[in-house]
Amino acid sequence: MKKKTLCFCIIFTVILVLVMTAGSYLLFFKDSNKDISDETVKSEVFCGYTKNGIVFCVDDLLRYGDAKSRNCVVLCDKPDCQHNKVQGDIDDQTCNAVVTSSALLPAIYHDKLYFVYKDGVSQYRIYESDKNGGNRRELAHLDNVQFIYNAAYEGNYLLCAYQNAYDFGTEDFKSLKLEKPISGLSIINLRNGEVIRIPEKEDYGSEVFKLHYDNNKIYYGYLNMDMKIDYEKLDHSLPETYDYIYQHLIISIWCYDLNTGEDNCVYSGRNYEIKDFNGHYAYLLDGALETTQIYEFNFETGEKTLLVDEPNITVCIADRDRLTYTISNGSEMTYKYYDLAKKEISIIGKRTSAINPMAIIEDKVYVSYNDDNGEYCYGYMPRADYYKNNFDAVVPLFYPNSYGN
Repeated sequence: MKKKTLCFCIIFTVILVLVMTAGSYLLFFKDSNKDISDETVKSEVFCGYTKNGIVFCVDDLLRYGDAKSRNCVVLCDKPDCQHNKVQGDIDDQTCNAVVTSSALLPAIYHDKLYFVYKDGVSQYRIYESDKNGGNRRELAHLDNVQFIYNAAYEGNYLLCAYQNAYDFGTEDFKSLKLEKPISGLSIINLRNGEVIRIPEKEDYGSEVFKLHYDNNKIYYGYLNMDMKIDYEKLDHSLPETYDYIYQHLIISIWCYDLNTGEDNCVYSGRNYEIKDFNGHYAYLLDGALETTQIYEFNFETGEKTLLVDEPNITVCIADRDRLTYTISNGSEMTYKYYDLAKKEISIIGKRTSAINPMAIIEDKVYVSYNDDNGEYCYGYMPRADYYKNNFDAVVPLFYPNSYGN
């Protein structure tokens, strides 16, 4: 399963995870402003996790799923607004929450609402507004960017990974797929809108992923192939196909220094995944499912230390002074954590119906799971309940398959 997932990353199969809501509440977002988080620690393409809920976009509307009330609000502060889209561009809309295309990487960060808007084939705009959607303005724009894969809001920066996979400048005006995609990282200063770009990388199967800010340095994961592979000619039903792809995959960690502008590789290897960052550490999952190990890599010393050696580790998330991880054995899921200070492993519990941790933000663990009726949903549980194996405390927030039916 791990190899198959990495393969899909290599051939750039973008899985668009729709973050939606069950029971949409079109409420005037005014008195509840104090309950909205001003920090986003984890950001995905279509949603941003905060300490009090999730910011997301569905049906061309920016929304906020509030963990405390379990309600979903449209991020518009206009009284009696019907939140309808009108003909025209994003700047022509009368509702503060309406976007005329998907709002990527939405987040409430430092008391402001941010999102990235695709404007044309190779251009994106970054917008900033009040948390309730008012006073929206264009903060910055990104030219010559075709696809945005992931981002992070850290250190008053928006770190935005992108890839250019096509040449649109052909004489016959047709797009030509590049043999070696170009991958890069845009660093947007959220205070003044200035944009810095790291040196772009051009390799077989190149992609920038896993972004992290620490002490005025940007750390990021980078994957590429050491040779050209024609994926269309491979039989993807055979296990040896993924073994073949996997042996040619290189994953590295790079560091861009904001002070000096230097961009250097700090670690490179094969047969591992970058699962998470925490301070000046990276946490790596090495090996195949039957022989997995979690390593800690220290950016400052270059040391790589084995922390956990157990088979079938899938999820691994850094959570302050510990690492929480999940072991998958068929239909049974085992939840454990590694105490970084005590250097001890503790078991949280076991389940036959999986609850999958997505992000841990302060006192909340955001998860995806099937509820008692078998419906797939996104939710959260208090962090204390998670570590006490009280998974009955899970609170559903969004039902992806029910919205719009």
